[in-house]
Amino acid sequence: MNAIVRVTGTLNEQRIDEAYLQNWEAQLKAKANEKHGEGEAGCSTEKKARGETANTPADRIADFRAKIADRKAKSGKEYLSFYFVEATSYEVQE
Repeated sequence: MNAIVRVTGTLNEQRIDEAYLQNWEAQLKAKANEKHGEGEAGCSTEKKARGETANTPADRIADFRAKIADRKAKSGKEYLSFYFVEATSYEVQE
C-alpha cells in the first residue's frame, strides 16, 4: 500500500460501437434481473473512468450513442475507444 510499482503488461483497447451496444441491449433483454456492480447499472469505478453519469443500462447506452454521434461528427470515427493495461507482472520499487 502506498508504494511505487513497476507494472509490465499489454495495453489493450476496448471499442464501443453500434454493434457492441446492440449486443449489450440483447444481453439485457436475456438477463433482465441480473445486476452488476454496486446496485447501479455498472461498476462505479468503470463508469468514473469513462466519464459516465447515467445509472440505468438504457441511459448508459443512450449516453454512449450520443458520444459516438459526437465523435463521428468531429472525427468521422463511429466508435469510442477505452484503453486499459492488462498486467502480467509487477515489482515494488524501493
